[in-house]
Amino acid sequence: MDTYKKFLSVERKYLSSIGMNVEYGLVQSEFPLHTHDFYEAFVVVSGSGTHVVGEWKYPLSRGDMFVIKGELAHGFQNVQDLLVINLMYNSRFLQQYQSELCTIPGFSSFFW
Repeated sequence: MDTYKKFLSVERKYLSSIGMNVEYGLVQSEFPLHTHDFYEAFVVVSGSGTHVVGEWKYPLSRGDMFVIKGELAHGFQNVQDLLVINLMYNSRFLQQYQSELCTIPGFSSFFW
C-alpha cells in the first residue's frame, strides 16, 4: 500500500504541473480498488487480468481500452504480465482544447 500512496503523490504532482502524464507499465500483482482526482485512460498492450470497476468486473486482453473518472473506484485482479499504456489527465487540461479536440471522430465519446 505504501508504493500505491507514493505513486499517487508523484503522479498528482506531475499532473498539476502540466495536466497530463503517460506511463508504460507492467502490472504483476493485484492493484487494490482506489480513486483519485484525475481521469485515467489505459490500453492493454499484452497480458491478462480482471479490471474491477465499482461492483463490476471486466476480463482484460490485448487491445482493451478504458476511461475512468477519478472518483470511480477501480483496480486490477488476477493479473498475468499485464502491460498497459496509462494516460492520466486532468479533465480541465483537455477542456482548454475542447473546440479542436471535438472535431476528431470518436474523441468526445471516449474522453468526455
